[in-house]
Amino acid sequence: MKLAPVLLTLLALAACGPAEPESTANKASRLEREIAEREKALNAQVENELSQTEQRLAAEADQALNSLNAAAANSLDEAVPAAPAQNRAR
Repeated sequence: MKLAPVLLTLLALAACGPAEPESTANKASRLEREIAEREKALNAQVENELSQTEQRLAAEADQALNSLNAAAANSLDEAVPAAPAQNRAR
């Protein structure tokens, strides 16, 4: 049981962190690395979302073009009278 207070003391000291504070140069270097990593991650995320948006817009454009082409073909079919059928009747 005498070991318990010693362990608690060691745990408390370990929780306080390092004995020496981080130097300003080390802190600046660490922050620069963290910022660069975050920038890289955000750029990758933006690029991924942009690619997905471009793919979605291309699919929507293809679908709209197909609909327009089908509508144009239908309107041509309705506008052109059945000329071959009339010629056969004569």
